[in-house]
Amino acid sequence: MSWCQTYTGIASWPLDPDKNTEDDISLEDIAHSLAHQCRFNGHCKEFYSVAQHSIIVANKVYDITGSQEARLQGLMHDAAETYLGDIPRPVKQLIPEFQLLEEKWIKKIFNKFGISYPMHTAIKISDDRMLMTEAHQIMSWPPA
Repeated sequence: MSWCQTYTGIASWPLDPDKNTEDDISLEDIAHSLAHQCRFNGHCKEFYSVAQHSIIVANKVYDITGSQEARLQGLMHDAAETYLGDIPRPVKQLIPEFQLLEEKWIKKIFNKFGISYPMHTAIKISDDRMLMTEAHQIMSWPPA
């Protein structure tokens, strides 16, 4: 299988997370990668990163739960995209193997940073709300 190089120069095996040790997972790589990935497959009216989205989701989760642990889960809920890239939701839903791979990465990342898993239900709620809000605020008017 092929590997990819991260920002900090680590070899990452996107299709086989078990080949990577926890030492191969870097907060710097996660922050850098998500800050450079644009939401909505790059179709926003202006650049809006997955990192920006994650910070807002984390704060919304905290508003709902009052839990710092849930807030941290919200901040890191898209961290697997560091290693797999962001795929638009309609496409991702058609690829069950990708969803399983993404979950493996999330578990590995959460374990590395001592974040509990599974994620709080408020994360899905906040992520879905942000999807609608972001689409309305940063996308062109949808077709009829």
